[in-house]
Amino acid sequence: MYLYPVNIRQNLKDVKMDFPDDYGYNVDYNYTYESNDTPHEEAVFHHQSACFKEVLCVLLLVVSVAIFLLGFFGNALVIWISGFKMKKTVNTTWYLSLAISDFVFCAFLPFSIISVVMEEWVFGLFMCKFASSVMFLNMFSSIFLLVVISIDRCVSVVLRTNRMTKSSKPFKVMSALVAAFFVCWLPYHVFILLELNHQNYDYRVLVAGLKVGTAMAAANSFLNPVLYVFMGNDFKRKFKSTVLSKMENAMGDEGRTTSRYLSRSSSVDGRASTHI
Repeated sequence: MYLYPVNIRQNLKDVKMDFPDDYGYNVDYNYTYESNDTPHEEAVFHHQSACFKEVLCVLLLVVSVAIFLLGFFGNALVIWISGFKMKKTVNTTWYLSLAISDFVFCAFLPFSIISVVMEEWVFGLFMCKFASSVMFLNMFSSIFLLVVISIDRCVSVVLRTNRMTKSSKPFKVMSALVAAFFVCWLPYHVFILLELNHQNYDYRVLVAGLKVGTAMAAANSFLNPVLYVFMGNDFKRKFKSTVLSKMENAMGDEGRTTSRYLSRSSSVDGRASTHI
């Protein structure tokens, strides 16, 4: 994807890296790595590394496409239901804001998917910085919103005034959101910390770990709508009464249209047989 630190250094033999003039500078880096392996062992190692890289890219591509589809349409559904179908409350406002943040992030995922397919970033330096900024803004806005939701839940528990605030469902939803955010973003930050001391680690492990960590961080954008549907009573009820009812109505209209067509056909055939 597009969130990889730039100071991962390759321990390859006599590698020369040239930055293009389009970015305003041209710097050469030369690294030398002395290996005691035989040519056959080096060839086998490079072949295994290439196969692993290819398999990892295919898996990340499939995962990224799935995250984009689930996250884009899932958060769009959350925005539609919480913004237009549900009663405006403090909780729905927080969850609507969180869904908008995840929706914007998912809208930028196709850029990283295309870069994985083409094995290079083809959208220019501005879009590279802008897309990375969107991902970081999504992370920090999610943290801010989760903190606000947690404070709101804490206040509602301390100042219980009615039967609705005694329900443990909002607390469970909030706890699930925080846990999902922690699990999804933890691997990425772990490898970021390891990358700061990259001399002690194999760069291939760091690159692969950052790719997997970034994919897991992106997965958080589609987990939130799933948690809303399966854990939120109000959202689940509105989901059933809107989406499922519309699907049932559409199927019912199609069935009624088919039955009317068949009845008309049978009546025409009956009249024709009578005339004969």
